[in-house]
Amino acid sequence: MTLMIKDFSVVYRDGDHSIQAVEEITLTIKGGECLALVGESGSGKTTLGKACLGMLPENAETEGRIFLNNLEIDFADETALNQMRWQNIAMVFQNGAESLNPAYRIIDQVAEPVMEKGGENRKAALKRASRALFDMGLPEACHTRYPYQLSGGQVQRSLLAMAMILDPDILIMDEPTSALDALTKSFVGQIIRDYKDRGKGIFLITHDLEFAVRHGDEMAVLYLGQVMETLPATEMLLNPLHPYTLALGRSYPTMGTARDLGGIRGDAFYRLVHQHGRRSPISPFPHSNPRIRPYGRTRPANGVPVSGALYPGHRTL
Repeated sequence: MTLMIKDFSVVYRDGDHSIQAVEEITLTIKGGECLALVGESGSGKTTLGKACLGMLPENAETEGRIFLNNLEIDFADETALNQMRWQNIAMVFQNGAESLNPAYRIIDQVAEPVMEKGGENRKAALKRASRALFDMGLPEACHTRYPYQLSGGQVQRSLLAMAMILDPDILIMDEPTSALDALTKSFVGQIIRDYKDRGKGIFLITHDLEFAVRHGDEMAVLYLGQVMETLPATEMLLNPLHPYTLALGRSYPTMGTARDLGGIRGDAFYRLVHQHGRRSPISPFPHSNPRIRPYGRTRPANGVPVSGALYPGHRTL
């Protein structure tokens, strides 16, 4: 199973103002591999993940196409989207407990996809949900608790159980290690390895560069809604070539290396467009010109041109 994103753009409209969240992104998540998407907060990572499931808000306008196993996803067909979600493609949402209903027990929420999508009765669904939670390392005593009664790591394990209970071919993980202890983070890494070994595809959205390097096969670096560079994950911290990738690596502290850290200036201004009542096409916007951006196409990294493919598996904007 393959998830292919082709020339995909997302704009959020708010009256006469527009925010370009994602701009002409092309990526492929293959079975048996993990594609890690990294970038600073607000770069469009979560927007892209939700777009793959057709879960964008009503004020979002899209352009481009997304294919699941060579079949284009029709975002206007809610029935087809509901059939696809959880069974073919599922998402582990970020923000932990905020993604769960505080009024329902954990086991009931994990069982819901089984009843709604799998067609099983409540008793069978609860039994399957209990087994899934146990497989995620949650003891039986936790199964009947409510989200607020669980730790952050236990909530994350519950979300993993819910997303994986129908064994989807593509799993999107949005910040799966945020605020987790080292043991739970290691467990999430093992889940990724096991899922890849079974031929499933992982779309990993994360701020954790070391985790992405360790568990990703390919990495895409997102900045202001555009992919600046794609490269093998192992090369991200060792051999980045785009100026923004270099800056992102410098801003990330590591346990094994003592070095000076560098900051990255926020540039949300470049994504805000004033339409003044004129509803222009989704692209191009005035800010799409990369030369007005601090990290554009035309800047070199260490004297090396940053446009095009420089070695197998690598590409810069």
